[in-house]
Amino acid sequence: MPQASEIVRPKRIAECPAQMEAELAGDYEMYQDINAKGFIALEVKVLRIHVEENIRMAGHKNRIDPDLWYHMIMCFQELYGLNPRKVAASELAQFMKSTDHFPIRMYAMMQHG
Repeated sequence: MPQASEIVRPKRIAECPAQMEAELAGDYEMYQDINAKGFIALEVKVLRIHVEENIRMAGHKNRIDPDLWYHMIMCFQELYGLNPRKVAASELAQFMKSTDHFPIRMYAMMQHG
């Protein structure tokens, strides 16, 4: 669910207990040596951080207690929590399976010539 940001125009995700508002500091083209277009790395400057009180480390204003925050992690295009099973379906994984996507082709070329 969208939640208003305080500094930047894009909205935050209300369900996420830790959120960052940021601005673009730079963008960098990748894979220039093999003439691949459309792949960029983004550098952002964090302007404001929002953290729910229930995941803050006791006695610390600027620390998150890792024992209290059960976040999701993307691993090989799938979403996992702090257990060995997937916690949600990954749209990225479905996209990667359904297209002839550049990084997969590049990896195969590097492995098999």
